[in-house]
Amino acid sequence: MNYLKSLKQFKLLDQVYNWVNPFRGTILMLHRVVPEQSNIIDNRLLEITPEFLEKTIVKYKNKGCEFVNLDRMLEMQKDFFHFTHPYVCFTFDDGYRDNLSNALPVFKKYQIPFAIYITTDFIDQKSFLWWYVLEDVIQQNEELSLSNGITYRCQNPMEKNETYNLIKKELQKKSIVSEKLFYQYLDTQYRSKKYKQPDMLDWKDIEILLDTNLCTIASHGVSHSSLTIVSDELLNYELCESKKIIEAKTGTLVKHFAYPYGNMNKEVVAAVKKAGYLSAVKIDGGMQRKFQNSYLLKRSWLQES
Repeated sequence: MNYLKSLKQFKLLDQVYNWVNPFRGTILMLHRVVPEQSNIIDNRLLEITPEFLEKTIVKYKNKGCEFVNLDRMLEMQKDFFHFTHPYVCFTFDDGYRDNLSNALPVFKKYQIPFAIYITTDFIDQKSFLWWYVLEDVIQQNEELSLSNGITYRCQNPMEKNETYNLIKKELQKKSIVSEKLFYQYLDTQYRSKKYKQPDMLDWKDIEILLDTNLCTIASHGVSHSSLTIVSDELLNYELCESKKIIEAKTGTLVKHFAYPYGNMNKEVVAAVKKAGYLSAVKIDGGMQRKFQNSYLLKRSWLQES
């Protein structure tokens, strides 16, 4: 559709472009719904309150938007002639338990559909949610030592956030951050204490969510690895095994995928399609247009602060 985008250089042709390739709607990206947000800015961006979620629903409701699930969203993307109102599609990543305890009551109140892209190792308690453990380590200490001898000050909120961002940036370069690797990168002295990780959904929770007929369960991979830096074998495993596990546990067909960290390239997109998914979402925001690649769907990150 590059030739269509080139039309937007000219005002009249811009109007033609908007008619030929009109806006369809918005896919919103969320992670957690919590009563109180984190003091670490990066993690707070993953969190909204139930009150903010409700305000967001009311805002789009007042605009006359149609609230849709992922299947209906795909239909509306492809249906040129029977489109009436812009859609809004709520999606969550990872599979936090507060999606059930804090988000579901709000969605049930308004009968709004939503989707959760789950990472199966999170649900099976096989993965280490290092970004929240790192937060707790930093919150509990006034300085933080790494195994390479570097020490960071953590004596006030600014220093704690700076230290968090520096370490997170380095850890994100790894394809998988295990508990062992995490404490090897920091200093093993921190292993002796117990640090907080958020509760994740289990398969019984997911059954409850599915029974509401409001929730769609989709895939976010097995281990939340960045798919652009793994081997072809591991890429295929992340895509196919997560689909297989979810379908076996829930008895529902898994048709939709979310790229971990939003990372993808043409090889990853081709693999997602080959694995049998009908759509895949990334991170960069904006409203969806009619001629949007179903494997490169944009999401707008819903943030409270």
